[in-house]
Amino acid sequence: MRLEELFTVHVNIGNHSNYSVDDSVVMITFTGNVTGKYFEGMVLDGGVDTQITVITPII
Repeated sequence: MRLEELFTVHVNIGNHSNYSVDDSVVMITFTGNVTGKYFEGMVLDGGVDTQITVITPII
């Protein structure tokens, strides 16, 4: 079976914000576009990647 690249996602990173006192929650906005052999499109404004870091104390 031959693999074929279907599309490529081009991401433009926006601003980031910390939403907790200890910086354990970070939200990063993004937009972008998608290109490929079969279709093209836009990543709409309003995309947010939410990253949560859980710090587990060592006992």
